[in-house]
Amino acid sequence: MCLCCATKAKTIKKNILPGYNLLKGVIDHPDWPKDFYALQQRDDPDFIWEFKVTPEPKGNFNRNKAAYLRWAKWAKETEVMEKSFQSDPRTGYDLYKASLKAGYRPKRDGFRFVYWLRNHLAQKLKRS
Repeated sequence: MCLCCATKAKTIKKNILPGYNLLKGVIDHPDWPKDFYALQQRDDPDFIWEFKVTPEPKGNFNRNKAAYLRWAKWAKETEVMEKSFQSDPRTGYDLYKASLKAGYRPKRDGFRFVYWLRNHLAQKLKRS
């Protein structure tokens, strides 16, 4: 049985990146815990992570400690999430190509790819 079927995965948004759907696991499974999110290109998900798809918090961090703490929590979650995006070369390259098509620019967006990715997914969800 495929992992999407085993977890009764719910499609959150189709084509959130070119060729990728955003899913959420509904039933707990050792390979895909309940309420974890996933990017799926074909049958089974390519990447699975725990944290919600939320945009990077904004604010004047020098004057607003609460805004800084929100950003620090988001950044820590995103750094943990980054480990979920380690993959074989082909799967990683496919995600990179899709991200370039979606607007990722390494020189502009910096080296923290997963920061960009989490923001991009959140913006796409917000627009839908």
